[in-house]
Amino acid sequence: MKVRMKWNIIRDIVELASPLIDEVLMRFDEENLIIQIVDPAHVAMTEITVKRDNFQTYEINPIAHEDNRHKVKKVLMEDRVGIDLDKLRDMLRTATYNEVLPAWFEIRTVPTKGPHDFDTEFEFPMPGPSNINTMVVRTKVDTTCMEIPTVPLLTLPVEVKFLPENLVRMLRYLEIVSDHVEICADTDGLAHITSMGDTVEGRSIFGSMMTKGTVAYKSLFPVDYLTNMMRACDHLPYMNMRIGDDLPLVWHGTTPDGVEARMLLAPRIESR
Repeated sequence: MKVRMKWNIIRDIVELASPLIDEVLMRFDEENLIIQIVDPAHVAMTEITVKRDNFQTYEINPIAHEDNRHKVKKVLMEDRVGIDLDKLRDMLRTATYNEVLPAWFEIRTVPTKGPHDFDTEFEFPMPGPSNINTMVVRTKVDTTCMEIPTVPLLTLPVEVKFLPENLVRMLRYLEIVSDHVEICADTDGLAHITSMGDTVEGRSIFGSMMTKGTVAYKSLFPVDYLTNMMRACDHLPYMNMRIGDDLPLVWHGTTPDGVEARMLLAPRIESR
Protein backbone atom coordinates (compact mmCIF):
# COMPACT_ATOMS: atom_id res chain seq x y z
CA MET A 1 0.00 0.00 0.00
CA LYS A 2 1.19 3.54 -0.76
CA VAL A 3 -0.71 6.79 -0.37
CA ARG A 4 0.63 10.31 -0.76
CA MET A 5 -1.18 13.44 0.38
CA LYS A 6 -0.60 17.13 0.88
CA TRP A 7 1.11 18.00 4.15
CA ASN A 8 -1.95 19.94 5.34
CA ILE A 9 -4.11 16.81 5.14
CA ILE A 10 -2.01 14.72 7.53
CA ARG A 11 -1.69 17.75 9.81
CA ASP A 12 -5.48 18.15 9.90
CA ILE A 13 -5.97 14.44 10.63
CA VAL A 14 -3.58 14.55 13.59
CA GLU A 15 -5.15 17.70 15.03
CA LEU A 16 -8.71 16.36 14.74
CA ALA A 17 -7.96 12.92 16.18
CA SER A 18 -5.52 13.81 18.98
CA PRO A 19 -7.96 15.11 21.66
CA LEU A 20 -9.50 11.66 22.21
CA ILE A 21 -6.86 8.98 21.86
CA ASP A 22 -3.14 8.25 21.28
CA GLU A 23 -3.38 5.62 18.53
CA VAL A 24 -5.76 5.40 15.57
CA LEU A 25 -6.67 2.85 12.95
CA MET A 26 -6.53 4.21 9.40
CA ARG A 27 -8.80 2.24 7.05
CA PHE A 28 -8.30 2.66 3.31
CA ASP A 29 -11.08 1.28 1.11
CA GLU A 30 -11.60 1.77 -2.61
CA GLU A 31 -13.03 5.28 -2.20
CA ASN A 32 -11.97 6.82 1.13
CA LEU A 33 -9.66 6.97 4.09
CA ILE A 34 -11.83 6.45 7.18
CA ILE A 35 -10.87 6.96 10.83
CA GLN A 36 -13.41 6.29 13.60
CA ILE A 37 -12.30 6.77 17.20
CA VAL A 38 -13.93 6.90 20.62
CA ASP A 39 -12.33 8.01 23.86
CA PRO A 40 -11.72 5.41 26.62
CA ALA A 41 -14.65 6.71 28.69
CA HIS A 42 -17.03 6.48 25.70
CA VAL A 43 -18.04 10.11 26.17
CA ALA A 44 -16.88 11.45 22.80
CA MET A 45 -16.36 10.20 19.27
CA THR A 46 -14.73 11.54 16.10
CA GLU A 47 -15.16 10.30 12.54
CA ILE A 48 -12.71 11.52 9.89
CA THR A 49 -13.11 10.90 6.16
CA VAL A 50 -10.82 11.87 3.27
CA LYS A 51 -12.03 11.06 -0.23
CA ARG A 52 -9.69 9.32 -2.64
CA ASP A 53 -9.66 12.35 -4.99
CA ASN A 54 -7.87 14.42 -2.33
CA PHE A 55 -4.78 12.16 -2.44
CA GLN A 56 -1.90 12.64 -4.85
CA THR A 57 -1.26 8.86 -4.88
CA TYR A 58 -3.75 6.22 -3.74
CA GLU A 59 -2.48 2.68 -4.26
CA ILE A 60 -4.03 0.10 -1.95
CA ASN A 61 -4.18 -3.69 -1.78
CA PRO A 62 -7.39 -4.31 0.17
CA ILE A 63 -7.85 -7.56 2.07
CA ALA A 64 -10.96 -8.98 3.74
CA HIS A 65 -11.75 -8.00 7.33
CA GLU A 66 -14.79 -9.24 9.24
CA ASP A 67 -17.08 -6.52 10.56
CA ASN A 68 -18.73 -7.83 13.74
CA ARG A 69 -20.43 -4.61 14.82
CA HIS A 70 -23.83 -5.59 13.44
CA LYS A 71 -26.17 -8.56 13.77
CA VAL A 72 -25.42 -9.53 10.19
CA LYS A 73 -21.67 -9.91 9.75
CA LYS A 74 -20.11 -8.05 6.87
CA VAL A 75 -16.78 -8.30 5.12
CA LEU A 76 -14.84 -5.07 4.63
CA MET A 77 -12.31 -4.91 1.81
CA GLU A 78 -9.69 -2.42 2.96
CA ASP A 79 -6.08 -1.77 3.91
CA ARG A 80 -5.47 -0.99 7.57
CA VAL A 81 -2.63 0.93 9.20
CA GLY A 82 -2.13 1.73 12.89
CA ILE A 83 -0.77 5.20 13.68
CA ASP A 84 0.85 6.49 16.88
CA LEU A 85 -0.41 10.07 17.00
CA ASP A 86 2.18 11.29 19.52
CA LYS A 87 5.08 10.17 17.32
CA LEU A 88 3.42 11.52 14.21
CA ARG A 89 2.78 14.87 15.89
CA ASP A 90 6.43 15.14 16.90
CA MET A 91 7.43 14.29 13.35
CA LEU A 92 5.22 17.02 11.92
CA ARG A 93 6.54 19.56 14.41
CA THR A 94 10.21 18.92 13.64
CA ALA A 95 9.74 18.81 9.87
CA THR A 96 9.24 22.56 9.51
CA TYR A 97 12.11 24.79 8.44
CA ASN A 98 11.75 28.54 9.05
CA GLU A 99 7.96 28.00 9.06
CA VAL A 100 8.17 26.32 5.63
CA LEU A 101 6.17 23.09 5.48
CA PRO A 102 7.05 20.01 3.42
CA ALA A 103 5.14 19.66 0.16
CA TRP A 104 3.79 16.13 0.75
CA PHE A 105 3.54 13.23 3.17
CA GLU A 106 3.57 9.56 2.17
CA ILE A 107 2.42 6.45 4.06
CA ARG A 108 3.34 2.99 2.82
CA THR A 109 3.45 -0.53 4.18
CA VAL A 110 6.50 -2.79 4.02
CA PRO A 111 5.98 -6.59 4.38
CA THR A 112 8.11 -8.27 7.04
CA LYS A 113 7.46 -11.85 8.19
CA GLY A 114 4.32 -12.65 6.22
CA PRO A 115 1.64 -11.26 3.90
CA HIS A 116 -0.35 -9.77 6.80
CA ASP A 117 2.63 -8.71 8.90
CA PHE A 118 4.18 -5.40 7.94
CA ASP A 119 5.81 -2.22 9.15
CA THR A 120 4.62 1.25 8.26
CA GLU A 121 6.91 3.84 6.68
CA PHE A 122 6.41 7.58 6.60
CA GLU A 123 8.32 9.66 4.07
CA PHE A 124 8.38 13.39 3.49
CA PRO A 125 10.78 15.96 2.00
CA MET A 126 12.87 17.96 4.45
CA PRO A 127 12.35 21.68 3.82
CA GLY A 128 15.57 23.61 3.55
CA PRO A 129 17.86 25.44 1.16
CA SER A 130 18.12 22.48 -1.23
CA ASN A 131 14.70 20.86 -0.59
CA ILE A 132 15.94 17.58 -2.08
CA ASN A 133 16.51 15.45 1.03
CA THR A 134 13.74 13.22 2.30
CA MET A 135 13.14 11.68 5.71
CA VAL A 136 11.94 8.07 6.07
CA VAL A 137 10.63 6.84 9.43
CA ARG A 138 9.64 3.21 10.02
CA THR A 139 7.24 2.25 12.79
CA LYS A 140 4.89 -0.54 13.82
CA VAL A 141 1.58 -0.35 15.69
CA ASP A 142 -0.36 -3.51 16.53
CA THR A 143 -3.85 -3.22 14.99
CA THR A 144 -5.23 -6.59 16.10
CA CYS A 145 -6.84 -5.14 19.24
CA MET A 146 -8.10 -1.94 17.59
CA GLU A 147 -11.87 -2.14 17.36
CA ILE A 148 -14.01 -0.09 14.98
CA PRO A 149 -16.66 1.76 17.01
CA THR A 150 -20.31 1.74 15.98
CA VAL A 151 -21.43 5.20 14.88
CA PRO A 152 -24.89 5.93 16.34
CA LEU A 153 -27.65 7.01 14.00
CA LEU A 154 -29.14 10.13 15.56
CA THR A 155 -32.08 12.27 14.52
CA LEU A 156 -31.62 15.67 16.15
CA PRO A 157 -34.29 18.34 15.62
CA VAL A 158 -32.26 21.55 15.28
CA GLU A 159 -29.27 22.52 13.13
CA VAL A 160 -27.04 25.48 13.96
CA LYS A 161 -24.34 27.16 11.88
CA PHE A 162 -21.35 28.43 13.85
CA LEU A 163 -17.71 29.46 13.60
CA PRO A 164 -15.50 27.12 15.72
CA GLU A 165 -12.93 29.83 16.43
CA ASN A 166 -15.58 31.99 18.11
CA LEU A 167 -16.90 29.13 20.24
CA VAL A 168 -13.37 28.26 21.40
CA ARG A 169 -12.87 31.86 22.49
CA MET A 170 -16.11 31.76 24.53
CA LEU A 171 -15.18 28.44 26.15
CA ARG A 172 -11.94 29.94 27.49
CA TYR A 173 -14.05 32.19 29.72
CA LEU A 174 -16.90 29.78 30.48
CA GLU A 175 -14.63 26.95 31.69
CA ILE A 176 -13.54 29.22 34.56
CA VAL A 177 -17.14 29.38 35.82
CA SER A 178 -18.12 25.70 35.88
CA ASP A 179 -17.13 22.21 34.72
CA HIS A 180 -20.13 21.99 32.38
CA VAL A 181 -21.96 24.21 29.92
CA GLU A 182 -25.50 24.30 28.59
CA ILE A 183 -26.00 24.58 24.85
CA CYS A 184 -29.44 25.78 23.84
CA ALA A 185 -31.16 26.37 20.51
CA ASP A 186 -33.77 28.95 21.44
CA THR A 187 -36.99 30.08 19.79
CA ASP A 188 -35.29 33.36 18.84
CA GLY A 189 -33.39 31.46 16.14
CA LEU A 190 -30.06 31.77 17.95
CA ALA A 191 -27.79 29.24 19.68
CA HIS A 192 -26.67 30.13 23.21
CA ILE A 193 -23.98 28.67 25.44
CA THR A 194 -24.23 29.17 29.21
CA SER A 195 -22.07 28.29 32.20
CA MET A 196 -23.42 28.68 35.73
CA GLY A 197 -21.33 28.66 38.89
CA ASP A 198 -22.32 29.28 42.49
CA THR A 199 -22.06 33.05 42.20
CA VAL A 200 -21.18 33.69 38.55
CA GLU A 201 -23.03 33.10 35.29
CA GLY A 202 -21.62 33.38 31.78
CA ARG A 203 -23.78 33.40 28.66
CA SER A 204 -23.11 34.12 25.01
CA ILE A 205 -24.56 33.65 21.52
CA PHE A 206 -22.36 31.47 19.31
CA GLY A 207 -24.44 30.59 16.23
CA SER A 208 -27.68 30.89 14.32
CA MET A 209 -30.26 28.20 13.57
CA MET A 210 -30.65 27.05 9.98
CA THR A 211 -34.42 26.96 10.50
CA LYS A 212 -36.12 28.92 13.26
CA GLY A 213 -38.12 26.62 15.54
CA THR A 214 -41.06 27.03 17.93
CA VAL A 215 -39.53 24.92 20.71
CA ALA A 216 -36.23 25.42 22.58
CA TYR A 217 -33.81 22.49 22.85
CA LYS A 218 -30.98 22.29 25.36
CA SER A 219 -28.45 19.86 26.83
CA LEU A 220 -25.56 19.95 29.29
CA PHE A 221 -22.03 18.96 28.26
CA PRO A 222 -18.66 18.55 30.04
CA VAL A 223 -16.66 21.65 29.32
CA ASP A 224 -13.25 19.92 29.23
CA TYR A 225 -14.25 17.52 26.44
CA LEU A 226 -16.05 20.22 24.47
CA THR A 227 -13.12 22.64 24.76
CA ASN A 228 -10.49 20.10 23.65
CA MET A 229 -12.58 18.91 20.70
CA MET A 230 -13.44 22.43 19.57
CA ARG A 231 -9.81 23.53 19.75
CA ALA A 232 -8.96 20.71 17.35
CA CYS A 233 -11.23 22.20 14.69
CA ASP A 234 -10.90 25.93 15.41
CA HIS A 235 -9.08 26.39 12.08
CA LEU A 236 -12.08 25.11 10.11
CA PRO A 237 -14.49 27.46 8.38
CA TYR A 238 -18.10 27.45 9.46
CA MET A 239 -19.39 24.15 10.85
CA ASN A 240 -22.90 22.80 11.40
CA MET A 241 -24.11 21.51 14.77
CA ARG A 242 -27.20 19.50 15.62
CA ILE A 243 -28.88 19.85 19.02
CA GLY A 244 -31.65 18.05 20.93
CA ASP A 245 -33.01 17.77 24.47
CA ASP A 246 -30.59 15.74 26.64
CA LEU A 247 -29.17 14.19 23.47
CA PRO A 248 -25.62 13.99 22.11
CA LEU A 249 -24.16 17.04 20.44
CA VAL A 250 -23.10 16.43 16.83
CA TRP A 251 -21.10 18.85 14.69
CA HIS A 252 -19.43 18.43 11.32
CA GLY A 253 -17.40 20.35 8.80
CA THR A 254 -14.69 20.11 6.14
CA THR A 255 -11.19 21.60 6.12
CA PRO A 256 -10.03 23.60 3.09
CA ASP A 257 -8.01 20.53 1.98
CA GLY A 258 -10.96 18.14 2.04
CA VAL A 259 -10.69 16.45 5.44
CA GLU A 260 -14.25 15.81 6.62
CA ALA A 261 -14.82 15.68 10.38
CA ARG A 262 -17.89 14.59 12.34
CA MET A 263 -17.77 14.81 16.13
CA LEU A 264 -20.17 13.51 18.78
CA LEU A 265 -20.27 14.38 22.49
CA ALA A 266 -22.51 12.66 25.03
CA PRO A 267 -24.66 14.90 27.24
CA ARG A 268 -24.40 15.24 30.98
CA ILE A 269 -27.74 14.07 32.35
CA GLU A 270 -28.98 15.61 35.59
CA SER A 271 -32.13 14.71 37.51
CA ARG A 272 -34.91 17.24 37.22
